[in-house]
Amino acid sequence: MTTLKRKLLAATLLAGLGTSGIVAKHFAESAVLTSLRAANLVAAEAEVGLFSGDVTIVGLEATRGTDHLRIGRTILHSAPFSLVTPAFAAAGKSVEFEDISGEFGTFSVEIPQLKIVGSNLTEKELTALFDAESSTPLSERLAKLNAESIESNEVTLSQDRGDDNTAETVYSNIKATGIVAGKVASFNVESIEQTADIKDGSTLTLKSGAMVGTGYNLPL
Repeated sequence: MTTLKRKLLAATLLAGLGTSGIVAKHFAESAVLTSLRAANLVAAEAEVGLFSGDVTIVGLEATRGTDHLRIGRTILHSAPFSLVTPAFAAAGKSVEFEDISGEFGTFSVEIPQLKIVGSNLTEKELTALFDAESSTPLSERLAKLNAESIESNEVTLSQDRGDDNTAETVYSNIKATGIVAGKVASFNVESIEQTADIKDGSTLTLKSGAMVGTGYNLPL
């Protein structure tokens, strides 16, 4: 075989592999969006890393009545070449969430970043956690969660008490470790700051330092 023929054959094989990869990527991304819709979730787009297997979901939203949850970006880190196996068989080594916000009755929450490391949840179980229409209580869904750690740089909880009266609690640098069946072996919060409006129009502020605990069930 001449050098030219070998080069042409190699180019043909590479083109074929590239086309197959693009097709696999397309079907994997379609599968993600279908899975999200099955869990009553809406996303602006989904992207699957062809070789890394990482899944990025942009603009994830869940709504039930007046309750609304939004996640700007979700990244599921999976094993390399995971497209070779059934797509999204597991959530993978870690899951990262960015720009979480939501309103639930008079309460609202904002979380700039949240990371789950060493999760055991499959993609289906992970999306089920956010299914607003699920008949399974959230406590039961959380009870399936095992993870090495859950970390967040900041969590802000706010409550609208009416008449321009609000209360806000900010938790900084939260880390929970050793999560088994939804129960946290230990957790640490670096600091907590609470502010609240009072009747005379002033604002009350309370600050505390580090808080640690053990044997804590994940909140509902």
